Amino acid sequence: AELFWTRNWETSIINAARRTEADMIVISQSSATNKTSITDSIWSLLRNSEIPVLTIESGAPDKRENILVAVNMQTTDDEYNTLNRKVLLHGEMLAEFYDAKLHVVNAYFDSEDYPDRDKVKRIIDINRQDIHVDMGKPEEIIANVTNQVQADLVIMGTMSRRGIRATLRKNTSEKIIKNLTVDVLTLN
Repeated sequence: AELFWTRNWETSIINAARRTEADMIVISQSSATNKTSITDSIWSLLRNSEIPVLTIESGAPDKRENILVAVNMQTTDDEYNTLNRKVLLHGEMLAEFYDAKLHVVNAYFDSEDYPDRDKVKRIIDINRQDIHVDMGKPEEIIANVTNQVQADLVIMGTMSRRGIRATLRKNTSEKIIKNLTVDVLTLN
């Protein structure tokens, strides 16, 4: 155990994780109602950690029954494609570890940009009916599917925001996390 007394605690945690070669950072967060007040420090930790960050809700179950992986398979960006692959493989591994049911969700905005379910199936072994695709805002679609499949863990990717535009608008992953009332595992 280490104790930090600093304003820049998220950097201290990231440095401690690096120094100790930790596999994961676990932080506590109680319900989506409190997530509206998540600080910039927590977002910084989620976006900049080199290892997965698991945000645990109070009363979280010990055993996972249903795991939901959130992806954006219609992206053409190589960095996002790599991140999609990483979260899918991590979800598959955790579903196997917990003997849990694995689901994948992909929201999209335009019918001309319909996600390819087979792209998911080329990365992980999953039944087609467990790949949920719906048109709408990602934060709403992912929250709805989380409730529909009774997921107790959502796995998603998040990336560091860059440039002036990033400081002016909220990151999609922030909007998603604020709408969830279950544990969230973020990967970069």
